Amino acid sequence: MPTPDLYSRLSWRKVRGNPINPFDPEAVKTCLLGSPRSVPPAYIYDEVGGRLFEQQCEQQEYYLFRAEYELLVIYAAEIAQLLDADTIVELGAGNCRKSEVVIRALAGRKPSIKYAAIDIDAAALERALPGLTRSIPNVHAVGIIGSFLDEKTYEMADGRKRAFALLGSTIGNMSINERQDLIRTVGGSIADREVFLVGADLAKSAETFHAAYNDKAGFGAASSLNALNHLNARFGSNFNTDNFVYEAEFNTDTNEVLVHLRSTINQTVNIPVLGLVLDLQRDERIFLERMKKFKEEEIIREFKDAEFLLLKKWVHPEFQYGLFAFAK
Repeated sequence: MPTPDLYSRLSWRKVRGNPINPFDPEAVKTCLLGSPRSVPPAYIYDEVGGRLFEQQCEQQEYYLFRAEYELLVIYAAEIAQLLDADTIVELGAGNCRKSEVVIRALAGRKPSIKYAAIDIDAAALERALPGLTRSIPNVHAVGIIGSFLDEKTYEMADGRKRAFALLGSTIGNMSINERQDLIRTVGGSIADREVFLVGADLAKSAETFHAAYNDKAGFGAASSLNALNHLNARFGSNFNTDNFVYEAEFNTDTNEVLVHLRSTINQTVNIPVLGLVLDLQRDERIFLERMKKFKEEEIIREFKDAEFLLLKKWVHPEFQYGLFAFAK
């Protein structure tokens, strides 16, 4: 049961009138009627999908979580010293597992730390923040329900000297236009001497990517197919995951892993809450998400174009995964 102390150190804020909400019925309807059809990747990560993804992260082939976590643990003190922040603003906080390493390092240097965790998924923050706040007694956590692509969200992420964090190679899940919008949005909020810490997966062999996103245990496929179950639960649809297969392919032209769900039969899907009936042809694909793989100079250039300077980088020697610290 939460203690009075925990209640005093954990609060919640919600961005009102949020125009960027993947759970908005009209946004989903637009995606499903598009060409090609798509489903916002946020639908992967309900409670079931989140657990499946965490199991994927434990697989030998799926190096991304392990690489970033090892970098954070090895360089925690150095990162904390560079950030020198009283407030950590995390974009897409999710289960907060990796950011906790940085928060603990900062909490060891400061009498009090504020953690502003931004996520569109309120349930994910509700699962993660009480435990984190309970385990670090000098942390005050604020769960901010909103999109990190919306500038109004950052008005709620106030605090003394801040540092921003976007981990998990989330920046690679965005299109180039979305990345540019994000960098500009954070750039409009960040103050002088505040640091933006970004995790990004770097270019490597197509075979490495194929193995990572097609793990032998099938957790990657299961978590992606779960997006259809999430749609069923939220909108009363009758997607049958047995009638779809998961496909994750590396596009060498764009350096992206692209994930689709392919219909294995001609089928009709009813989505009563949205007032939709979808006629899907055999082999028709629904786009789910992208994972951009960067060259170091590429991600540095994208931030430089928005007037960010690179302060420091840490690259995992085995997995070629990078943490990049930028500032204005």
